[in-house]
Amino acid sequence: MSCCHAFSRHPLLNIPWYHTTSSQKANKTMASRPAASFSSKNHLCKLCSKVFDQPKVLPCLHTFCRSCLENIPTSGGALTCPTCGQDAHLSQDGVQSLRDNTLVAKLYAQKDPNAKVVRASCTDCASSEQDAAFYCFQCMKYLCVACEEAHRKEDASNRHELWIADNLSEKQRAVVAESSGEAAKCKEHGQVSVLYCNTCHEVLCAHCVVKTHKLHDFVEITEAREKGLKRIEKGIEEAQFCMENQRRKLEMVEETAKKSSEQYDTSRQQIHERSQYLIQLVRESEERCLKELDENLKSKVESTSGKQEELLDSYKSHIDFSRTLLAHGSPMEILSLGGCLADRLDSLKMKSIGSGNNDPQSTTVSKGLNFEVEREDVTSEIESLFGQVGKIDDSTEETIPRGNREDAVTSLGGLTTQWKSGRPRSFSLAVTIPGDIIVAGQRVLKVINGENYDVKKTVDLTFEPKDVAYSNDNVYVTGDGNKIHVFTSGGAEKDAISVEDEDQRHSTQGIAANKPGYIIVSMGAQVYVLLPNGDIECSFVGSKELKRLLTRKTVRSAWRLYIATNSRNQVIISDPSSNNISIFDMMGNFVSTIAGYGKGDGQLFCPTGVFVDGDDNMIVADCRNDRVSKFGRDGAFIKHVITKHDGLFAPMGVALSRDGRCLIVSSLVGGMPVNIYKI
Repeated sequence: MSCCHAFSRHPLLNIPWYHTTSSQKANKTMASRPAASFSSKNHLCKLCSKVFDQPKVLPCLHTFCRSCLENIPTSGGALTCPTCGQDAHLSQDGVQSLRDNTLVAKLYAQKDPNAKVVRASCTDCASSEQDAAFYCFQCMKYLCVACEEAHRKEDASNRHELWIADNLSEKQRAVVAESSGEAAKCKEHGQVSVLYCNTCHEVLCAHCVVKTHKLHDFVEITEAREKGLKRIEKGIEEAQFCMENQRRKLEMVEETAKKSSEQYDTSRQQIHERSQYLIQLVRESEERCLKELDENLKSKVESTSGKQEELLDSYKSHIDFSRTLLAHGSPMEILSLGGCLADRLDSLKMKSIGSGNNDPQSTTVSKGLNFEVEREDVTSEIESLFGQVGKIDDSTEETIPRGNREDAVTSLGGLTTQWKSGRPRSFSLAVTIPGDIIVAGQRVLKVINGENYDVKKTVDLTFEPKDVAYSNDNVYVTGDGNKIHVFTSGGAEKDAISVEDEDQRHSTQGIAANKPGYIIVSMGAQVYVLLPNGDIECSFVGSKELKRLLTRKTVRSAWRLYIATNSRNQVIISDPSSNNISIFDMMGNFVSTIAGYGKGDGQLFCPTGVFVDGDDNMIVADCRNDRVSKFGRDGAFIKHVITKHDGLFAPMGVALSRDGRCLIVSSLVGGMPVNIYKI
């Protein structure tokens, strides 16, 4: 009954019709499609917690019962998703216009062993009440006994493969469930659709093609379905890549939150300790002032009372002596001592006056009992002494996100990160002597004004550029097989240089050029030094690690090297596979290796683009560490120029503006593939 790769023509349409045996189709389908897990909770509506009843899927891909959605009030013709809050705009038909999610019902039926088994009905019978006895693999429809006989009599279908509906194998059940469980029917005629119109994006039956879609672009529905599956799989790959970037962002946020929590606890302890320290100082000042006040009071009391008592005794002695003289003194004694008594009394009166409120010493003592302050409001002094929240020490620059740098980042417009075969392609960068930015990628070469970032020239390329370099008013672009395309700095194509690779199977990739006119280009693991006319001066393997791998006959086709040169005419090679930077002279003699695998300072994880500044410092795009690092001309680590805390993820190309104030970085992250950072 089965036939492998049989050929006939579709009835009415006269188009080629190919057949494949069920085992081949089922095996291919089962092997290529990953099995999806189905949780026991996936068949429950989150609103009513019951098994889905007429499930409807919202644009945000959340599914609910139709009746549950109809009970949700709408606003402005939009329904808000109860799960994520995204608005879904409804047509005049309301919830009915939303797409049915038959997938969850089908998966639940497959998952639940107690689910009610419903026998399929014949697809061709008008009443749809006849139970199906057969299933046609090519037509993807059920047939009763009568329709099966008619099906065999037709020339176009007499060689189709028919399966017994009640005796399907596991693989056949999978094929039926996947391909024909919900047989598509055209909207106009209600017939089973065998074609798909790419022009109108709808399924067609044979009558639709003859009447309204004859001149349209249509294909078999199985072919359209396969393309749709591939598009979904490609979307999964893209989503997985974006999810990985998002996961790394989340890890960064969680790391920052952890460090912030630790810093919070540390700062709280520091604030408490500072507070206790200042409180202790205040208490010590309080004790000192009170002690001084006590001493001053004691001194004042002792000094004042002692003098007054002394005067009091002197007055008493004066009176006693005068009375004795009056009572018992002779006239001569009275005359002789009377003058002395008068002088003594005057002296005592003077002392009495001097010990009053005008006594300077008394005034001094009174001041010693006052408490005086220089300023009533000492808030600013307290804040200055105590400290404040918000200042970040320079040593924490790499672990704590920097301030808002939106004003310091510029995104070059007109550039988008596209996807090819599930993988993104980034842009390569170079800077001309006048300061223009050269960007190559996505089959275009752009010359961008380095001052206002306007696009001065766009050149469409027939190939995907791998790298770009600038020297002596020439722009070199790789990626077109063994050719190096040469453009002027204004974007006009001048020439093409062919490089004969030893293996004859690599395309030109990394490229650099120096002032003497030498061109250095990589093809796989091999590096070629070319004379200005394109002749090969010498060639060598791009790193010692790659050379060791080559001795083991390791495949080289996937290797990619990034190249730069310095003022000493040395070749700097960034090797992502070895996680380091190798330096050679122009004859291919090894000089040194910089860095190595790791995430610490001075370490690299999949380095990509490399740029050499005017001081021969090397600026390296550390792709997997999400940062751009700077190394000295001797290879010593200097600093991280920008990091993921600046919003940088997966840097690929890197270049420095002519004035050295801006860093141009291309990234694999979509949306902002080329950014300019003020440094």
